[in-house]
Amino acid sequence: MYNLLIADDEQIERDAIEFLIKKKNLPFNVIKAKNGKEAINIFENKEIDFVILDIKMPLVDGIEAGKKIRKLNINIPIVYLTAWSTFDFAKSAIKIGALEYLVKPINKNDLYKLLSKFIEQKLFEKKTKNEELKTVINQFSRSFFASMKHGLINEDILKEYFNIKDSSYFEGVCLIVSEVNID
Repeated sequence: MYNLLIADDEQIERDAIEFLIKKKNLPFNVIKAKNGKEAINIFENKEIDFVILDIKMPLVDGIEAGKKIRKLNINIPIVYLTAWSTFDFAKSAIKIGALEYLVKPINKNDLYKLLSKFIEQKLFEKKTKNEELKTVINQFSRSFFASMKHGLINEDILKEYFNIKDSSYFEGVCLIVSEVNID
């Protein structure tokens, strides 16, 4: 599940996006904020994977909220959703590094395409990270097992190693034998 933060001062807009996500059974936990100030506070206190911000909101508008959120996490995908399709807003969104700029009322197909693209990107990142990690682990395994043989590795590190290798530490048996004479 991914945590999706939606900040919009119109409850019907927040609820509509949440409804569309639930209707398609997409892997998002929707967290809602009614203004930019609340969105920043939520972002500071929860792990958020994706942000949708309305531009025109009370207290702190979406542009300012986006700037503060971007400072907290430079890589967070931010999408702007607004009824105001002016060039100045679009220019501000681009400066912040927005992923998209959608005009209200949101087209459900555009929303689904956007969220699907996000999910595909996250799955690709996870796959790439896992492949890189497994490559490093395979290169490192020989030294690791030699260190294990000599009692140089503590139990917590052993558990983590087997966890990364998709093996259970408690279910596996490891036998390291060296210089054994077999009669």
